[in-house]
Amino acid sequence: MADYICTYRTNYFRVTDEEKYQKLINKLAGEDLEIFDDENSNGMHGFGGTGSMSYCSAQTVAEWMNEPTHDRPVKFYEETEWGNGVWTQIADPDEAEREELYIVEATEKDSGYEIRICRDKEDLAEDSNGMDTFYKELQQILPNGEAMILQKAGHEKLNYVAGIATIITNKEIRFLDLSKLAVKTAGDMLGTDFQTQMDY
Repeated sequence: MADYICTYRTNYFRVTDEEKYQKLINKLAGEDLEIFDDENSNGMHGFGGTGSMSYCSAQTVAEWMNEPTHDRPVKFYEETEWGNGVWTQIADPDEAEREELYIVEATEKDSGYEIRICRDKEDLAEDSNGMDTFYKELQQILPNGEAMILQKAGHEKLNYVAGIATIITNKEIRFLDLSKLAVKTAGDMLGTDFQTQMDY
């Protein structure tokens, strides 16, 4: 079985809240993710890359600690090897480091809070459900008249070629499948209910 190879990128788009956008984009994870912010065109944003892309919906330590109800002492724990279940207490992270640490679990104790952290957002990222969260969060900060279009194209050797476009406005999210669109268009051109095989 061959590996799925994917390339993706967006158009350039504007947002209504730059701070929220930066928090969103910082939680995207991808093997070769690149950010295409255009500083010379009034805050236009874009991103793209190759390989897989996912979104980590977990809070950062900074986000968690900025909530007003979290004002008690905190002890931080990190897993010695990811996935082995052995957690070791670590020194309190400084302000800058808190932006890069993600919360696996926060537990309230009599003495304060115990927070289990992860340093790599890709370990907590969720491929499908996470991206749905990303799309819905981004939708809330798109201005009227703006759309983000994310195009993805991939293949698994010559088994199939997949093309998908995700179109997001502040009112609606739609997904277009290139194969389905091509078959439907061929049917419209032929004036029939055209069916064909696009993969093997």
